[in-house]
Amino acid sequence: NSRTGDGEAGEDNITRVAVQPFIWLYHETSTYPVGKYEPPVWSIAFPFGAYTDELNELQRQSGMGFQLTILQGVLDTRPYRNLAAVDNLAQIPRAMIINDDLTIPFQDLLEIYTIEKFKKADITEKVEIYGYVINRPWGCHSLRQNWRTIDVAIFDAYNFDVDLNIIGEPNPDWEWFKSKGKKAYLMFGNYGPNGWDSEIPTAVFNNPKESIDKIEEIIIGQGWDGIAIDFEEVKPEDREIATEWFRELSRRFRTAQRYHPIFVVAPFPFATDPSWAEWFDYLEIAQVVDKINIMTYLDHGSWTEPGPISDMRLFKKRYNELLEMGIPSYKLVGGVGVFGCIWSQEEVAERSMLEILSKINLKRLPTKDQEAEEWHVYLEGGGEAWFQAPDTFQNRIKWLYDRDIRSIAIWKLDDDDFSFWDAGFGSSRYKFKNKIYENK
Repeated sequence: NSRTGDGEAGEDNITRVAVQPFIWLYHETSTYPVGKYEPPVWSIAFPFGAYTDELNELQRQSGMGFQLTILQGVLDTRPYRNLAAVDNLAQIPRAMIINDDLTIPFQDLLEIYTIEKFKKADITEKVEIYGYVINRPWGCHSLRQNWRTIDVAIFDAYNFDVDLNIIGEPNPDWEWFKSKGKKAYLMFGNYGPNGWDSEIPTAVFNNPKESIDKIEEIIIGQGWDGIAIDFEEVKPEDREIATEWFRELSRRFRTAQRYHPIFVVAPFPFATDPSWAEWFDYLEIAQVVDKINIMTYLDHGSWTEPGPISDMRLFKKRYNELLEMGIPSYKLVGGVGVFGCIWSQEEVAERSMLEILSKINLKRLPTKDQEAEEWHVYLEGGGEAWFQAPDTFQNRIKWLYDRDIRSIAIWKLDDDDFSFWDAGFGSSRYKFKNKIYENK
C-alpha cells in the first residue's frame, strides 16, 4: 500500500506494521491538514487488487475458495472511525480476505469481519446515555464522534489522597463537549498509587466539610454541570459515615438556589466478595442523590480465571434485587461495558472487540454462551477471550428498558467502536454490498 492523502501512488504513509499469519495490522500517519481533528488510522489489511487469472489459478491449486476486497470502511478497525476522513475511493481502507480449506467457512469469516455476526435488529427505544471518559492527552475520539448521542459525559479525573489533597486533571475534551451544549460531570474517587485505597474514603467521610469544600471549589470554579463519586474497596464499617457524607453532599449541591446533580458509582449486590458492597446503603443513598450507576460490567477480568465479562444471569439478578429493595427505577443507571478480556501467554488484559477479532483462531468460530449472553473465542497461538458485542450490548439495554431503567452508563468511551453505536442505538446498519470474487 503506497497511497498518499490525494489517493495517488506515492511515498508510503505506513509507519508501523505488525504481521500475523493471517492479517497485517498497520498504522498510517495522518495526511490531513494540520489542525483538523482526526484520530489515528488503524486498519486490518491484506494485499489487495490481485484478481489476475494467473493468481486465481494458483489459488485454486492451493485450495483457496474465495477472495474479496471490502471497501467503504466496512472492515475499518480504527477504534474511533471518522466518517469525514474519507473523501474519495482511493483513500478508503481496503482489505482482501482469502479463504482456504484450513480456515473456518468463508461466509462465517465475512460475517465476523463485517461485524454482521454480532448484530441484531435495530433498537428504537430511547435511553439516556452517560459515557465515562478517562484522561488521555489527545482527548477522547469516541466522545467527539458520538457527542450527539451521548447525553452526559462523566470525566474520570480526580482522586483524593489520605490527606484530602485532590490529584489529577480532566480529559482536555471536556470543554469542547460543553461547548456543544452538552452536560459534563466531574468524578472524584479514591484511586491511589497502589490502586483503590480503602483508607482514603475513611478520611473523606470523617471530614465532610473539608472534603466537600474542596469538591465545591473545583465544581463551581471550573464550571462543571454535575458531580460524580466513585469510591471503591470501602471498609464495611464505614457504612454509616458514608451515608451521612452523601447526605451532606446533597445538602450542599442540591438546593433551591443551586442544583448540581449527583451521580454515584455503586458496587453491585451478589458480588463474589460480599464485603465489597456492604458499605453502600442503597436505599438511604438513593434518597439523596440523583443517579446510582451499578458497575455491572466486569465479573471477570485480569485478576480472575477466564469467564464472561458481564454474565447476563448475574446482571438480571442484581437489578431485580435492587428494584425489589424499593429503589426507584429512574434512579438506577445500568452499567454496560463495550469491551472484552484476553487471557493468553502474551497478555491478560482488557481489549476492544475489534482488537480481539484480530487475534482469533481462524479454525474455530466465535460462539455465544446463551446463558451468560456473551461471546467467547479461542485465539491464534493459544488463549481465549470473552467479549461484549453489539447484540449482547443491545440485549442488556432492552432488558433494562423493559424494567423502566431508561438510563445506561458506558464503561468506557474509546473502548467502543463504530459497530456499538451503529447497532446499539438505532442508527442505520452497515451492509456488505461489494462484489465477491469466487474461484470456481
